[in-house]
Amino acid sequence: MKKILASAAAVAALFLTPLILPAFGKNLDGPSISGSITDPRGYILAGLTVKVSNHATGREYQVYSDQTGAFVLEDIEPGSYVVTCDFSGLERMIQVATVEPGKTAQVDLLATELLPTGNVAIDKLLASSEIHGGRYPAGNISYLNVNDRVDIYFMVIYFGILGLLSAYGVYRYRMIYLFLRYRHHRPKPASEFEEGKLPRVTVQLPLFNEMYVAERLIDAVAR
Repeated sequence: MKKILASAAAVAALFLTPLILPAFGKNLDGPSISGSITDPRGYILAGLTVKVSNHATGREYQVYSDQTGAFVLEDIEPGSYVVTCDFSGLERMIQVATVEPGKTAQVDLLATELLPTGNVAIDKLLASSEIHGGRYPAGNISYLNVNDRVDIYFMVIYFGILGLLSAYGVYRYRMIYLFLRYRHHRPKPASEFEEGKLPRVTVQLPLFNEMYVAERLIDAVAR
């Protein structure tokens, strides 16, 4: 029984060794990128997404910073890489790293506070980006989710006029109410004139295109 188990272990080792050793060696000697995210204000930037893109192939990797702000990307192909990190309220962090075979490239990202540029359009564009909590991706022409004083001024005028028109339009409901309330009421004159004492009245008749209408209008009224 012991001989059978020993033989099985030897066969398993024979087949598994070629699979284990390359992977083990790759984890130890493979090229990698190691770095950290630091903040001059002393904040610990943990859980930030770090994107690493191969400049030649365009292949993109993604890692996260740990509790100390450090990150490691192992077992990548040698070449030139662009390392970026975006976070709300911070300037975009970007560095370039060259990875050589069997070596680790060190990349340090410095987090700086996002400050106003002084240009209202650019500030609104940045603030409307998804990274900084806006509704629209950066580059979208709509900045309605970020309003300055001019936007609020026009919005107050617009909704003020809209409110006045709405209040004026509510009067039609009163007209409907009065119609329904008095729909069965037939108006009666307060008094009537005696026969032969009718007052003189003036009737104004519309007249246009006098050359063809005046004669027919006089005939129709005289009948």
